[in-house]
Amino acid sequence: MARKIRKDITVKGLEKKLGVAPGTIKNLDGRDARSDKKLETLQKEAARALKKTPIKKTASKPAMTKTVKAKPVTADQKTAAKRKVKRNPRATVSMVKKVQAAIKKTGNK
Repeated sequence: MARKIRKDITVKGLEKKLGVAPGTIKNLDGRDARSDKKLETLQKEAARALKKTPIKKTASKPAMTKTVKAKPVTADQKTAAKRKVKRNPRATVSMVKKVQAAIKKTGNK
């Protein structure tokens, strides 16, 4: 069984431990996190951001609007519509999943 990731680990140490490229772990605004920033700080910032999301109150009479999605026309457009774009083109899907899993595991304590 692998050791758990501690909250006081730095971003540089976490990237090294997980074997991901430098710059993979990002701040909430999409910029690279500083290498001396701690994992606990990233988690606190994420928790604050979740609390700050404003709840929109609906008016007493909501407007009747229809949302129409553009329908893909060609086969290329259909496959392109299904693709997900990653934030960091250097990061592979497996790297992104490892980092997200590590952050979730240490946040549950």
